[in-house]
This record gives sequence, structure tokens and C-alpha cells, in this order.
Amino acid sequence: MVKFNQMGASFAEALPELCNLAFLTLLYGALAVWRYAPGRDDA
Repeated sequence: MVKFNQMGASFAEALPELCNLAFLTLLYGALAVWRYAPGRDDA
């Protein structure tokens, strides 16, 4: 979060990057849950 700490950006200016970060976090989290869910037999 360099924009907030060093560049003094407002929340509105960093919102697109924060949304992208949240989306990627949810995507990779969902993939991890799906991959390691009980009942999956592939190794």
C-alpha cells in the first residue's frame, strides 16, 4: 500500500487497485478451498 503510506493518496484514488486486490484474494482463496476440499480424490 505504497500509495497510502508514501504518496499520500486518497482512498478514492487507490480504490481500483484495492478492488483488484480483493478480487484476486477471493479468487485464489476459492481455488485453494476447492483444491483442498474434503472428498476430492485426485492427488
